Amino acid sequence: MPGPADELWIRDPEALRVFSEPMRLKILQLLQTPASVKEVAGTLGLPAPKLHYHVKRLLDQQLIRVVEERREGHLVEKLYQVSARRFRLANPLAGDALPDEDTAALFSGMIEDSRESLLRSLQDSASGEAERPVFTRKRLRLTEVALHRLRTELLELITRLNREDYRREDEDSLSCDFTLILNQTREAE
Repeated sequence: MPGPADELWIRDPEALRVFSEPMRLKILQLLQTPASVKEVAGTLGLPAPKLHYHVKRLLDQQLIRVVEERREGHLVEKLYQVSARRFRLANPLAGDALPDEDTAALFSGMIEDSRESLLRSLQDSASGEAERPVFTRKRLRLTEVALHRLRTELLELITRLNREDYRREDEDSLSCDFTLILNQTREAE
């Protein structure tokens, strides 16, 4: 069976709701490589029956797919994998119509997942298991041209990071999370 597609656009509000739930985001991260519900549950420290509902919702929205079935006697264990290496979301800020509650759920889920990742990274760096994370928040005053140039350069960087030559899954590779929020703000009154 061929591997996951390079990218999948999520435009349907129901698919966005399914995608944006924090537990499902964790499952999607773990299913970058094929795994069973039992294996994912073990990694998350949860009972497998609790994850079956989430896996079914992801499968129904075609965000994951069955890539293999293993038979052991009368039992069938399915291996799942993401349908795409990268999910692209319809941009409600650019006019793509998504209900406000779906947009809020997506952003809060992504921010919470980033927060948890940052806290784990801080703990790992304190114990010497990882380098200290790079974390910064800056408010810039840019011209419209400079803002456009910055946005373009950041998107080019993200594109480069998503290329095959950056993605490694061997034992020498290091896992890292990258969260970027670039938004135009109004001055506080």
